[in-house]
Amino acid sequence: MKKVKKRERSSELTGLQDDCLIAIDRLTRFMGFPPTYAEISEAMGIPGIGAITHVSSLIGKGFVDRQPRSARTIRLTPKGKKAL
Repeated sequence: MKKVKKRERSSELTGLQDDCLIAIDRLTRFMGFPPTYAEISEAMGIPGIGAITHVSSLIGKGFVDRQPRSARTIRLTPKGKKAL
């Protein structure tokens, strides 16, 4: 069986923030467009407010960007892509 190489987590992120970043990336690649907060919370198995909190933290740290008052605009920044 082939060993899976463990990925280094950015020292700026908590475990759940890292999981959120991965969920955003995977959902975006799977669906072909950015996910909603509900889709992120479902993928992570956490309440919706938890997804909002983690995405807000990622925005503040520069890993994610989103357009206010617009649907499906949660996107990884170059810093977020590099952290994957």
